[in-house]
Amino acid sequence: VADPVLFTFLPRFEGMRIRVDGRDKGTLPARLVLEPGSHRVTVTAGTETEPVLDTAVSLDEGDRLSIEA
Repeated sequence: VADPVLFTFLPRFEGMRIRVDGRDKGTLPARLVLEPGSHRVTVTAGTETEPVLDTAVSLDEGDRLSIEA
C-alpha cells in the first residue's frame, strides 16, 4: 500500500510556500509524500507570515488529497 500524497497544482497557489507540521516543504506547485496520520498544512505567500491556508488533514495509506482552499 502506498504512502498518502498531498498535492496542488492550482495557479493561484503557484510560488507560495508550503509547510507540513511546521516544516518547510518548498514552493508550490508540489506533490508531497507524507506519513499516514494527522498533519497541519499551512500555505503562505512570499514573505508574509499570515497563512493563506491553515488546515488540519488526516491521511490514510493510499490517500491522495488535493489542496483546493
